[in-house]
Amino acid sequence: MQKNGIIFLGALGLFLSCSFPRMEIHIYDRCAHSYDVIKDFVGASPAAALVLMDHHNSGPEPEESWIGSLLQDGVISTVYWITEFSMDEPETAERANGRIIAVDMRQIDRIKLPKNFILSIDLDMPAYEKNSSSVDFLRRIIKWMNTQKPGLVTVALSGAYQNSSDGMYSSLTEIIQSLPLGSVIYLESAAPPERFEEPYRRQNRYSPDSPDKSLDPNIPPDPWIWYSLPVKCTELLKKRNVVIKGENRENILAVWNDTAHKKLRKTYNGERQKEILQAARGGIFRFWDDAKMPDLPPLGPNEGLAIRLISRGEDRGCLTWYKNSGDMNLFAAYCAAKALRDPRYTAVTPDEAGNLFVELAIFGDWEDMSNPQEFIPGYHNLWLSDGVHNTILQASLVPQRNYTKEDFLENICKKAGLEKNAWKENANLKWKRSPGLWLIEPLHEIPLALVSK
Repeated sequence: MQKNGIIFLGALGLFLSCSFPRMEIHIYDRCAHSYDVIKDFVGASPAAALVLMDHHNSGPEPEESWIGSLLQDGVISTVYWITEFSMDEPETAERANGRIIAVDMRQIDRIKLPKNFILSIDLDMPAYEKNSSSVDFLRRIIKWMNTQKPGLVTVALSGAYQNSSDGMYSSLTEIIQSLPLGSVIYLESAAPPERFEEPYRRQNRYSPDSPDKSLDPNIPPDPWIWYSLPVKCTELLKKRNVVIKGENRENILAVWNDTAHKKLRKTYNGERQKEILQAARGGIFRFWDDAKMPDLPPLGPNEGLAIRLISRGEDRGCLTWYKNSGDMNLFAAYCAAKALRDPRYTAVTPDEAGNLFVELAIFGDWEDMSNPQEFIPGYHNLWLSDGVHNTILQASLVPQRNYTKEDFLENICKKAGLEKNAWKENANLKWKRSPGLWLIEPLHEIPLALVSK
């Protein structure tokens, strides 16, 4: 009986290993990082075919893209470039002497692939699909992937080109939860090689002159993009034993496991943040309508917040309420109206409405720091006290302005009216940190009749 049981378990294990092949999946922000991952995976094996699912056209020349380098270096023999259900440029069907073959999504099942083919998915693809819903399109990709069983799958979020942070993270979650059992998942937190690097286009995110005004300004680059993953996605990755690689590994794990951050996100989900931001809009338009600054609302036990106004990439005003706000909507409206008349800048007028962005920052619980470097840049907000004045700097400035940790410390010191190196030299300064949430949206003009008086 015991022998039969052992035989049964062995047969079951063999069945499971055959039914759920081991798939290796690497996730990162920028698609250029695929070069190193694919080259390491292929090793000395014969050149593999690559199925590239990407909305953007990757050039065939090495200096143009990571795809060209894979071909030139002999890592990949052929690239099947799949863009969408209906291709806009059928004349690009063959390029680079037939080594890059463009394929309509409807023809994907007709491709004859070698066993060692590799799949690379760029998540800007379902976001830009015109002939099918992004969800249906992605599910078709996943179904094809699980049928074809590639040994290696690379997934790029391509946050710089996404028009919806919610859609991008939902697509990633959909892929992760659809992977076969036994798949090995790697999260690659690393900037792409310099020679392939595409500008993150931070400068375009708040500019009316942006070539693509649909970009979502709430998607930061690596490593901050991983701090913003929805709780559902991070819990799923942890359940699947994701292997986090790169110098930001410890910071990513610290953010994912921060109970204070989880509590904050539960209290202020996406809908609640939008509601508070809408209240800030109301405060702006009411002041422009009657030129009457609102009174300070009653204090309460809620978290603190800040409203920051941005035009053409430049700050136009900001007011921060550190903690203990009462009604968050009332405080958002109050801070927004006050930010219009921030004495550090010229007054913000209604003719700027078309170019104005509004950023809401919500501060979690503040905790003391043993030294000024005890924080995660781009995740923690900082509170500096010199014994008389208090100064706050929002975490969102780090990814937006590409600050280092030292840059951030120097800027909060300068904002406090201190020497930039005071964080190193003045041991009497007091420091606090807090996790936070932020949301940025264009002001957009709304009828005053819709703004509650």
